[in-house]
Amino acid sequence: QSVRGTVDEKIPYALQDMASMQMDGYIVYAGAGFSSGVTHLLEGSEIACKATPANLDDISDFSRHAETRELDHILAMKFKWWDLLVGEKEPVRLVY
Repeated sequence: QSVRGTVDEKIPYALQDMASMQMDGYIVYAGAGFSSGVTHLLEGSEIACKATPANLDDISDFSRHAETRELDHILAMKFKWWDLLVGEKEPVRLVY
């Protein structure tokens, strides 16, 4: 959402609909077009997360970066996609 509009009216219903579904799901949002009240509502929701695409001109680009960290963590925890977080990082070795 990049401009102000009627999406502010729809977000509370979308959150309620998602919460009532019988399956795991999240509302992913981005953009500066939300009112401060709706932004606060989304930030406080357990089923919403902010993830701004790296390239706003190509929203099909799903590359990970600092602005997708919240979504990456939710996907890892909820769906066990831990490779999103650990990737090619070196494992920690415990020394006794």
